[in-house]
Amino acid sequence: MNSTAELQPILEYLGKHLVLSEKELKAFMTKLQKKTCKKGDILLREGEVCNEIYFIIKGTLRAYSKVIGGNDRTFNFAFDGSVFTEQVSFASQQPSTDYLEALEDCELFFITYERLHTLFDKYHGWERAGRIINQIYFCDERNRVRSFMLDDATLRYQKLLMEFPLVEKRIPQHIIASYLNITPQSLSRLKKGL
Repeated sequence: MNSTAELQPILEYLGKHLVLSEKELKAFMTKLQKKTCKKGDILLREGEVCNEIYFIIKGTLRAYSKVIGGNDRTFNFAFDGSVFTEQVSFASQQPSTDYLEALEDCELFFITYERLHTLFDKYHGWERAGRIINQIYFCDERNRVRSFMLDDATLRYQKLLMEFPLVEKRIPQHIIASYLNITPQSLSRLKKGL
């Protein structure tokens, strides 16, 4: 079984959102597997079924799609102490339209779809946890879509910095520009204007 100290960032994340018994947490810890990846590693490709939820101990992941012309369109980031997956593919067990990539060397734990559903079936607390985590994902995605529909690039950039204060130090400018749906040159002008 994985050590409690090693899993502390995951337990802190879960503790912010969930109330689980000691038995439910121990069962969860036995289902987790450890993974390391290098900067640039692709954890999921378009057309593959997402079978893992990642708990990031250290590092940064991004979700992106390839668009016509060969460019990437980044639509989400995750940093140390957070949870990340391609939610639609994971929940539906259908092929993904997106990619998941490590932007830094990462230390991760993950749980597979099958192992998570074993917890759902056996423990009421985990069944409830699944519902709450899905609600959090849904609300985050809705807020992101709403921001892209209603906010200009400057406000989206300011919201990004508020949500991820270290984004400028940890993510290349062209990827931040991709996330904001602007060119790297426009991002440079935007930053100078602030």
